[in-house]
Amino acid sequence: MAYGLQVPTINGTMDVTSLSVLRMVHRSRRTVAAGSTSFGAGFLANAIVVGIPNDGKMPPQITVSVVDGAVQWSAPSYFSDVASSDFDLTVFRIG
Repeated sequence: MAYGLQVPTINGTMDVTSLSVLRMVHRSRRTVAAGSTSFGAGFLANAIVVGIPNDGKMPPQITVSVVDGAVQWSAPSYFSDVASSDFDLTVFRIG
């Protein structure tokens, strides 16, 4: 047990050293319902890209290309009338 720290999980308690962590490596505010950006090749390897709404609406649908670092987002077709056009595009690295 590392440093004596354990956390409760649905599978019982686990040592903190055995848990994966997410580290935020990028965050930028986007104010359009559809668009794209590029982070460069390899930046999105072992990463999760999410859209966190600032306006209480539905987050965008996000498509990621890990090879070239491209990210595209658009309003989900099933909730296009309540899709967010004000959200934080956030990248978390899994570590």
